[in-house]
Amino acid sequence: MPWVELLATNLNLGLTAHYMEDLLGAENLSVGYQSDSMDLLRRLGLTTNQVRVYDLLRRDGSITIGELARRSRLQRASAYRTVDRLKDIGLIELLLGKVARIRALGLDEVLDILISRQEEELKRIRTRSKTQLGTPRELPDYPIAPIASPQKIFARLLVGRHLYSQQAKLIQESREQVVQVMSARGFLIAVDSGLIRSMANKAKRDRVRVRIVAETEGRVGTVPRGIPDELEIRHHANTSMMLRYFIVDRNHLILKMAAPPKVLDQSVALWSNSPDLIQGLYYEFEKLWSESY
Repeated sequence: MPWVELLATNLNLGLTAHYMEDLLGAENLSVGYQSDSMDLLRRLGLTTNQVRVYDLLRRDGSITIGELARRSRLQRASAYRTVDRLKDIGLIELLLGKVARIRALGLDEVLDILISRQEEELKRIRTRSKTQLGTPRELPDYPIAPIASPQKIFARLLVGRHLYSQQAKLIQESREQVVQVMSARGFLIAVDSGLIRSMANKAKRDRVRVRIVAETEGRVGTVPRGIPDELEIRHHANTSMMLRYFIVDRNHLILKMAAPPKVLDQSVALWSNSPDLIQGLYYEFEKLWSESY
């Protein structure tokens, strides 16, 4: 390189330009190695070694694999693998002769090839996505409610007894309706914690409609005999495999985040006032209610 020769001459080192290149290291030979073009090659999928080898070939013309390994500071086996990969992609050419030499394509050609490869990969990803996800028309048509008020949307985690105390508070503040999907174990816990009685009292005193979908009577065992008359309860074959949630006045949602616990302290749920989330689950509840008995 001209500037390397100039450096060697001015310092009176008596070193050849190639020896200076070895001394300084291939990574520091030119500004071009760290240029935008080389960075673009990395962004288009080339590895650091592949960029190093291509840049060396681009600057020095055709060289042998032995020279390439020495100049790039790569192990010979690694240099061979890198050259094979670049040749497979089509970025370098092999010149046959007494001693095989390697030559790099021009930067413009290389960029065209790599960009074309990226476009082909993007097409394959889009094809796979359509196959796996289907078209939007095949997705369920859930009505999404717009956010009607400027009230700040929140999501908070409720754990253990805090979950049931928050449910009890929301029941007392309810004005129109409460809906809930419960497993058999969840129903038993709701009875033991007093939530079932709180909902029944609220329904009787303030005429709040309370609807519960629970597992079939056979799974619930003796619980149905203690159900207050004020509650509307229907049964489904397997609610334990579904989302379990509690919605008050379509304004507050408590979504259970774990399997039905054995005791109160093991309960975990998400409490939110997100209109979109509440509307989607309320729509699901109406569908489940119509399918239950």
